[in-house]
Amino acid sequence: MTSVLTPPSVELFRTAPLNGLPQSGKVVRSEGKILGAKAMQIGPLSDGDARPWKVDATTLTQLEKAVNSRNIGTKSRFTHPNMSNDGMGRHLGRATNARRVSHPDGDYTAVDLTLSEAAKTSPNGDLYSHVLDLAEQTPEDFGLSIVPLLDREAMNKIEPDENGLIPIRIKALRAIDVVDEPAATRGGLFSLNSDHLADLPAQATELLDTFFADSPADVIRARFGAFLQSYLQHRGDDEMSTKPEPKPTPTVDEQLAAANAEIAQLKTQIEAFAKPNPASGDAEKAAARAELDRIGQIEALCSLAGVDATKKDLILKAGFSRSEAQDYLSKSGFLSAKNPPIGEGGTDLGEKKATPEDKFGAEYDAAADVFARQGVSREAYIRSRLKG
Repeated sequence: MTSVLTPPSVELFRTAPLNGLPQSGKVVRSEGKILGAKAMQIGPLSDGDARPWKVDATTLTQLEKAVNSRNIGTKSRFTHPNMSNDGMGRHLGRATNARRVSHPDGDYTAVDLTLSEAAKTSPNGDLYSHVLDLAEQTPEDFGLSIVPLLDREAMNKIEPDENGLIPIRIKALRAIDVVDEPAATRGGLFSLNSDHLADLPAQATELLDTFFADSPADVIRARFGAFLQSYLQHRGDDEMSTKPEPKPTPTVDEQLAAANAEIAQLKTQIEAFAKPNPASGDAEKAAARAELDRIGQIEALCSLAGVDATKKDLILKAGFSRSEAQDYLSKSGFLSAKNPPIGEGGTDLGEKKATPEDKFGAEYDAAADVFARQGVSREAYIRSRLKG
């Protein structure tokens, strides 16, 4: 059984962005380059991330190897892709030349970002100039966040440190994206306070990454399914939770087979109950016969009235007599002129002795709608049964 704390076997993990350019970094606008930008720094994850992970020297080494193993570098996009954005229209360029930089607050891996000319004419505008402006004018709003594929097998073999943290291990690197970290939580391009519908996918992605990053897919679906149902109920639209699934209409052959099977079952039950038991005394036999008569009469009534098995069982278990059951079914509207009640002796209320025609007519009435759709009249059915 999974829970919110159960991680998937592998996952893409977007690291918290490192904002601002270090003193050693610089922007070469004429070449479309941002040199020495921080990609990842040794230490725990950001305060807003509850995952018990950290970055150590090995993590930086793995990151540097992943970047430098590709001659063309690692792709970079403007913000992470989200539910309505796969990143195709946000391509910026490539990150290259990953190297270790010593710093009193913890070593970090720096990369050089070279922007693509295509970013000037992206579907989202001139991202080329916008990113250079951010790095030059407001570096505190400029940051990088890596998108690696975690090596969970290796991480699971490492004992947590004294703070309960496990170092991140990287299996592969998908991207190094330019992100506006303050915008995700404090009011910028994709502020959670934004009332623009276009920002909704980014807001939802941020929430999912924050609270459900370690959760498997079935847990996330269950949580949001329950939330959606509750939301619709509270606003007065509970169709989602109350509307039953449509049931397929049975075919004529299926309905006829079901009716014949029910009639055959009733006959079998009555015959089985009617068999004498030599081991029983006369009183027990009499009681058994009386009970069998009651059951047979009530089942015949319920069959003629089209009562379902649940109501029939309730009537039998409640100890209704034939007349009480007949009275209930008549007042409830189950019995009609088409399905007349039967008397105590198993005949109709006129106390006529049941004839074969009556018996076969009752069979027809029990499934009259099925026979009618097949074009079989009551008289034709009775004649065919008499011949058989």
